[in-house]
Amino acid sequence: KVTGVQTCALPISHLSTYFSDKFASAIFSYSDDTGTPIPRTQALKNWSDGIGLLADRASRKGIHIILISPLPQFMMMLPNGINCRQQWFNIDNLCKTGVARRDLDRGNATIYASLDQLKANHANVLVVDPMDTFCSKSTCYSNRNQDIYFLDADHMSAPGALHFYQKGFRSFMLKSWSH
Repeated sequence: KVTGVQTCALPISHLSTYFSDKFASAIFSYSDDTGTPIPRTQALKNWSDGIGLLADRASRKGIHIILISPLPQFMMMLPNGINCRQQWFNIDNLCKTGVARRDLDRGNATIYASLDQLKANHANVLVVDPMDTFCSKSTCYSNRNQDIYFLDADHMSAPGALHFYQKGFRSFMLKSWSH
């Protein structure tokens, strides 16, 4: 039992898919409620404002909001992690080298700033960072030992979800509510 917390909500979204500095604007267009086009930064602000309203309402009921910051993105991944499996035609696969964390962090900078602002403005908003689970200080890995953590560029596999729960989310929850 967590003292002083009745329940918690866990909205999960593909923040990096929709709002990444590097990829999102090339894939998506954004509009406001009237259909008028808006820039990506305004769309992220609108999302953040909406989460802020949810956090205010949740706070009045003693509910915490847990957000998951962007997952690492592995653009070289093929569906089902096929290119990460060692096979006769894929002996030196790209998955062994990983992706530079600084590049991912740089591409998600506006998302991280938005999440930091939400945490600063709402005591009931907590953010867990999966990068800490799948990345060292310098490199993010889509697989380890024979476990393939991602099915494609940004969807966790069952072993990846279990790894995130055991190594990241569970310890985050214990640390967040241990004081």
